[in-house]
Amino acid sequence: MHGDYTLTSAPQRLRDLTRPPGANDTLRKLLGSDEALLDEAAVERAIDSGRFAIINVWRNVAQEPVATHPLALCDAASVSPEDLVVFEIHYHDRVGENYFAKHAERHRWYFYQALTRDEALLIKQWDSAANWHDPRGPRPMPPAAICPAPSASTAPSRIPKHHRMRPTAGASRCAAWRSTTDRIRRREGRPAIERKQRMLAPDGRVIMVSGANRGIGRAIAEALYGAGYSLSLGARNPDSFAGMVAGWAPERMLTARYDAEDQASHRQWVEATAEHFGRIDGLVNNAGIAVRVTVEEENDEALDRMWAVNVKGPLSMIRTALPHLRRSGAGRVVNIASIAGKALYNNNVGYAMTKFAAVALSHATRRAGWDDGVRCTAVCPGFVATDMTADVETFPHDKMMDPGDIAEVVLTVLALSNKASIAELVVNCRDDVTM
Repeated sequence: MHGDYTLTSAPQRLRDLTRPPGANDTLRKLLGSDEALLDEAAVERAIDSGRFAIINVWRNVAQEPVATHPLALCDAASVSPEDLVVFEIHYHDRVGENYFAKHAERHRWYFYQALTRDEALLIKQWDSAANWHDPRGPRPMPPAAICPAPSASTAPSRIPKHHRMRPTAGASRCAAWRSTTDRIRRREGRPAIERKQRMLAPDGRVIMVSGANRGIGRAIAEALYGAGYSLSLGARNPDSFAGMVAGWAPERMLTARYDAEDQASHRQWVEATAEHFGRIDGLVNNAGIAVRVTVEEENDEALDRMWAVNVKGPLSMIRTALPHLRRSGAGRVVNIASIAGKALYNNNVGYAMTKFAAVALSHATRRAGWDDGVRCTAVCPGFVATDMTADVETFPHDKMMDPGDIAEVVLTVLALSNKASIAELVVNCRDDVTM
């Protein structure tokens, strides 16, 4: 763990900012060769008064949230001066110094394991009122939201090299400030290499779900809300959500009209979601219908309607939401297709055709958004016990999957990192295997 400032270097850094940036200063990209960031007189007044702070702003500039190497900070108030070792960096025009602290069980940690590109972490690297020079030592920090020190089993020296963290502390009082978005959560007591740190955190992520008022869609919506996501729910009749969302936090929920055959409703829903939440991170295309259309029986009206609801509606929603999903950096699309989109099990060719197309749409979406962190999965379930399968006679209803099973699959797919993308996922309640 390290901190960047000392009793000597902190005032000097302020004075450096009253002069044009040097060769190794990142401010060279922002200021002219003869410009300075701070006024010299103002800096001297701050130093003379004995009250100033230096705060670093840390941001993730990668396409995906920091997951495999989550950010960890050590509270400097738990670090004793005898822990510290000086480290110097020699530049051509100056010497930079850092203070490193050897690991100790008494150190207190803060963990931030899913920092995204639109979040920022403010770190107080130096506070002139921290009293580190006081022989009584630093003032204690309040106990709230402080993580215990890593146990011996997770001490940095025992963690595999590719999993080690680079925490921050030092002679300065290093206090971790929460971001203004309030989406960076302090995790208490979790081992440094716990599996969940590699998953996308649901906090603050906004997911749209179509057909969310019943069946699989409702199960998905309820599971996502329970996991901590914010939701925008679409159905032909938004009033049908009244009983379902009673008691849900209004700041985490929006309901809207979605009619797969009315593209104007698609645009209005996406616009309302973006305006309400300020972002869109995921889209679950769940709404669909099943009508019997065989090769020999002419029923073009039913076939056209299935194409409109099962294929053209999801395509329109993806097109409309894609700019927002790209901006997320970790956008997710889940198309609820069917095992009938992988193989033909009966003579209902019309339904199978639309679900084959939904799988193809999923692959095309995955390719279209890949470079911007958008991932798409086609979930292909077999029989699920909903009102849509209530009249199925070829398979016992009590042996069908529960809608909650599909909801759990969607939860996992949405949380996978950009490096782990599932293109298709067949989920079955029978022993036949469809690849």
